Amino acid sequence: GVGGGIVIDGRLLDGGQGNAGHWGHLIVEPNGPLCNCGTRGCLESMIAGPHITKRYGIDPKDATPEIIDECGRYFAQALVCVAHTLDLEMVTVAGSVALGFGDQFFTSVRKHYDEMVGFPFARGLKIVSAGLGADTPIIGAAAVGLVGIDRDVLA
Repeated sequence: GVGGGIVIDGRLLDGGQGNAGHWGHLIVEPNGPLCNCGTRGCLESMIAGPHITKRYGIDPKDATPEIIDECGRYFAQALVCVAHTLDLEMVTVAGSVALGFGDQFFTSVRKHYDEMVGFPFARGLKIVSAGLGADTPIIGAAAVGLVGIDRDVLA
């Protein structure tokens, strides 16, 4: 899937039910495919590995440059919404699809983000690849479990 987390002043934002930052379910294509959550056109339903396989009949490892660019555009669209909402400084991207797509994905995201971003404060957002590779999401989840949601994530 497509998950996320929001770190503010070194602390993980948990939200009312512990789901803050789960922006894989921002709607990026209103008439898009049905997502596992029951909504149509969520970011997850457009760019997650299983959904790429379902939509295109290929393994994400075999994605064409056009599919990678389309995924980058959808990701950038969601990212603009989050950046406009949260006044972000940096986004760290992980996961097997994004990292598997590599530089082409990140180039596409930056290009489309720059085309879509409106507010001056959201321009120049740092979009970086996670340093821990494809295991970053599970390592992050383990860190939350070890230190607890109410503790300093970056300690």
